[in-house]
Amino acid sequence: MAIRKFKRRNALIFLFIIAIMLSSYSSYSKYTSSKVAYSNSKVAVWSIKVNTEDISNKSVLTNNVQFNIMSNSAYIASGKFAPTSEGYFDIVLDTSETEVTVNYNIDIKLDTITSLIGCTIAGYEEILDTSNVSTNIPANLNTVENNQISGTILLEENTSEQVKKLRFYLKWDDDSEIENIEDSNVTIPIVITFEQQN
Repeated sequence: MAIRKFKRRNALIFLFIIAIMLSSYSSYSKYTSSKVAYSNSKVAVWSIKVNTEDISNKSVLTNNVQFNIMSNSAYIASGKFAPTSEGYFDIVLDTSETEVTVNYNIDIKLDTITSLIGCTIAGYEEILDTSNVSTNIPANLNTVENNQISGTILLEENTSEQVKKLRFYLKWDDDSEIENIEDSNVTIPIVITFEQQN
């Protein structure tokens, strides 16, 4: 009987020690909690227009770039582009609603048009007003290397400075030999690429 009491007492002491350990574990435990927090920030606007057309989510512009013929001889029908003709087109890059500095590249795919062999880009200039009509190719134009130009439109406080008005001049040399062109409309692809400056 004494052994049984001893076993029972030891069992009670053992259970009591475990109960004390469990209660002290919870009272000495480290408090933790986690909550979700959000940080708010405004994202810069990316809104670019080419010749007044918003290019957001577009791979091809709806409106074609208008080509203007400047000079023709008396031997070329009015409004037609042929060897010895000169002309121009304007590209207006408007980043005034964009809140970042933008790099651009304009690639005029003139060499892909086999019916315009001998037609070259004489150069380009930045103009103030696209409504002014050019009557001849001006001197001192900016050069166009490999039918491409690149530039940067800086983020400015004055948004009118975020509009680039570029006029490209084309001339068709007289000594080019071309075959008969059946289609009277020729489309020159112009690829314009924009990228945020890092």
